Formats: sequence, C-alpha cells, structure tokens
Amino acid sequence: MTTLEAKDRLPDTHLSHQKKLFAGDKTLWMIIALLMVMSLLSVYSAISNEAFAHDSSVFAPMLKHVALMIMALVVCVVFSHIPTKLWRKFALFGLILGIVLLLLTQFMGIERNGGKRWLSILGFEFQTSEVARLCLINYIAFKLSVEEYASKRTFIHIALATGAICIPIFLQNISSGLLLGMTSYILCFLGKVHKRTFIKGTIAMFAGAALLVCLLLILPMDVVNKIPGRFGTGKARIESFIGKNATEKENEDEGKDFQRIQANIAIVKGGVTGVGPGNSESRLVLPQPFSDFIFVIILEEYGLIAGLLCIALYIWLLFYIGKLASRLKLFYPKFLVIGIGIIICTQALIHMMVNVGIMPVTGQTLPFISKGGSSYLVTSIYFALILSASRELEEQQEEAIAQMSGAETPIAINTEVIPEVPITDASYYDDENTGYHKHRKS
Repeated sequence: MTTLEAKDRLPDTHLSHQKKLFAGDKTLWMIIALLMVMSLLSVYSAISNEAFAHDSSVFAPMLKHVALMIMALVVCVVFSHIPTKLWRKFALFGLILGIVLLLLTQFMGIERNGGKRWLSILGFEFQTSEVARLCLINYIAFKLSVEEYASKRTFIHIALATGAICIPIFLQNISSGLLLGMTSYILCFLGKVHKRTFIKGTIAMFAGAALLVCLLLILPMDVVNKIPGRFGTGKARIESFIGKNATEKENEDEGKDFQRIQANIAIVKGGVTGVGPGNSESRLVLPQPFSDFIFVIILEEYGLIAGLLCIALYIWLLFYIGKLASRLKLFYPKFLVIGIGIIICTQALIHMMVNVGIMPVTGQTLPFISKGGSSYLVTSIYFALILSASRELEEQQEEAIAQMSGAETPIAINTEVIPEVPITDASYYDDENTGYHKHRKS
C-alpha cells in the first residue's frame, strides 16, 4: 500500500485528464480494440459470399466494413468526451424520437427478410430499432435516477415507454423486442421501483409470454401468417427447433433445420485449431455468414481456441461493466452502464447459443464483430457512453483528491483506495428533482 502527501499532488491533474484523446478507462479501450481485430479477421472471410453474389471483388465490401470500423472508432473517441449531462437532459426527447422513428418504419420502412426494420432518410439507411433501444435505455436510466424513483408513477412511465418501444420492435423482430423488454425489466428490478406494481407487472408479463407461445404452437400456420408482424417466422423457428414440423421438411436431411446442420458441420470441421483463415466452406451456404452466423465462421476457421477467446472477451466486458457500475456514485450513469452491459452481453450470448444450436435461429448479430451498418455504429455509441461514465468517475475522484490536497495541513492519501466522492445526482446534474438516495444501496 502506498500513500502520497496531499501537498505532492499536481494541481492540474483534472486538466491533463481532459486533454486525453482516448478518454476513459484503458481496459475498455483494450476490449474495443480486440473486438475490432476479431471483426476484421472474421468478416474478411465471411464477406466473400456477398462479394460473389454481386459479382465483385471481396475487397470492395471489406473496404466498406473497414471504413465503418474507422467511423465507429471516431464515434467512440468523440462521444466519450460528451458529458453524460447532455444525454440525461435529452432523455425524454430521445424517447419520443425513438417512438417516431419506429412508427415511420411501420409505414415507410424498407422491407427485407420479411420484416420492416430499415428506414431511409436522405439516402442513408439505418435500423430504427437500434436507435430506439438506445433511447429507451437512456430514458429508463434517467427515470431511475430521480427522487421519486420508487413511486408508482415512475414505474408506469417506464412501463409505457418500454411498451411503446418494444411492441413495434417485437412485431418486426421478436428476439430483439424480447431482449429489450428483458433489459428494461432487469433495470427496474435493480432500480427498486414500486414493489407492488412491479410484482403485478411481472405476473402479467410472464402470463402474456406463456399465452403467446401457446397460441403460436396451437394455431395453424395459415392463421398465424395473417397476424401482423413476423409471428409466422417465429412459429416456424420454434417448431423447427423442437422438431415439431419435421415432416414438412423431409427433403432437408430428415426435417432438421438447414442452417443448424450447416453450422454444426462447420464447427466440427473447425475442431480445436480451425481450418485456417479463408478456408471456410460454410460461408458459401449459410445465410448472412458475416452477421447472423459470424461465430460459426470464427469456430470453423480459427477453431475452439478462438471461440473461447471470443467468449472470454464478452465475459471480460461484463465483469468490467459490473465493476464500473459498483464504483459509480451517481445513479444515472450507473443504470445507463448496466443497461448497456445487459444489451451487449446478452445479445452476444444469444448469438453464440444460436450458432452452436442451443437456441432457435433469431437473427441476432455478434456486437462489434458482425458486419453491420447502423448496429455497428450504435454499439460504438454504447461503448462511448461507458467510456464517458468512466472518464467522469476519474474526474470526480481527481476533484476529490484536489479538495483534500487543499487542506492547510498535509494529509496522507491512500492511492489504492478510491476516495469518497462528495457528489449527488442533484448537484451534478443541476436537477432539483433528482437526488442521491441514501436508503438505496449504490
């Protein structure tokens, strides 16, 4: 254990920290770099199928992906310097924006793979659901940081916001809607919202989910297809996974799902060390190998070792986020970081479970590794928000040390122990409606 005299502290520590280009915790920057390297290696091979389909060189789509990665890195750098005060200030506006974008997508969206998920504005196409779920997490974090966080009204506001965002997403992408709803539920549980109302909401939610699954399994496919949304696709995937509709696919290897068969073959071929970069065969037969099945490509070309490394990165990220959240004294960034961690790590888990055949096909990408457009950029904003929270935590600690160093009598400061930050949500965000709740454990 080392200690420094308060008088030995540099007075310009806070200013020097602000001048850093790569602001925030170095650990998170390391995780981002490793995920990008893995994305670069795996997408280069998987993207060849797309290049052949458009009769072009593999370098054209790859250069596009590299340009997107550079843009994502720039977003991480720039947005990590944006104060969380700004995100919190426009939480309600962001929620309204997310709802409007989803509604526009329902009527003006571009339909692909049987669902309307993309919207084109001034020639730029993006998935509105990616933007909307970021807005919802930000709004929930804001509501859980206010003084009346445990009131019935706050829970109702969160529930209505979750429904307004999740239902349109659910109609076009069942798994994404469920994932976002689960994230909202966990945040409410951790935020200790109104207990009685939360219990009633939990019962209603599980009862509704059970009823929906039963209806999907019982109702004939021709009836389900008439329901707005992608319920027909959901029913087919569930039945295919449990083997119920095997007789309808006798020509597809005794009724088993084609995608899962090809994925399993690729995993077996990869073994422990893999078949080598660029030697994947599954990339030529699997749909969306550069996004929905990128983990299979990693396992086939680089083997089990690379697969375990990929899993370890997300576990590392999860533990890092948990540690950061426990250190944050303010509730808004605490819940914002937790929500982002749940979204990223759970989506990664679902993607990998689908790829190895543990779950039905859902179409979830592998965050920051799969090739993508708006989803990749939104994930970079997620990372930037975490970086911003960690940067502000460091600044608050340095401020506390500076205040301690201003004492007339020099005191010993333990550099291995985080100094208590004398700050509250209300004082930091200049909000009379927000408080540091002493009865709620941070």
